[in-house]
Amino acid sequence: MPSLRVMFTHISAERVSETTPAGIQFQTQLSVPSGDLLLNERVLKVPFVFNMTSTPPIISLTLKGYVVLEGEEKELRNIYEEIKKKRPPQYIVMATLHNSMVEAILLSREVGVPPPLPLPKIDALKPKVGRDYTLKTI
Repeated sequence: MPSLRVMFTHISAERVSETTPAGIQFQTQLSVPSGDLLLNERVLKVPFVFNMTSTPPIISLTLKGYVVLEGEEKELRNIYEEIKKKRPPQYIVMATLHNSMVEAILLSREVGVPPPLPLPKIDALKPKVGRDYTLKTI
């Protein structure tokens, strides 16, 4: 398997409202590939675009970059052909999504918006004697 790294070439985050209402919902979109693939002897660059918006409109975030794969020429050629057939390998999509979500969480903090993921909440409605509290995702 080739080595993989995610490189960002464009980062944009904008807070579009001064108020932060409760119950923000985030929508994300990831496009892989988002343009022409670049294949050299031992390097394949796959462009991507990650967009995140919210309802109500509080934040607009865009990340662009490349997934850079380095490895054997034959293996990279096979990956190139799969992506051209609109079937990118799952590990490329997941690595891109995970890196983009981490960046989105950091950028949302910078513009003063709650993170785009559910936070654990302690279920303290009926504490039971001798038992720990449980964490639930809201």
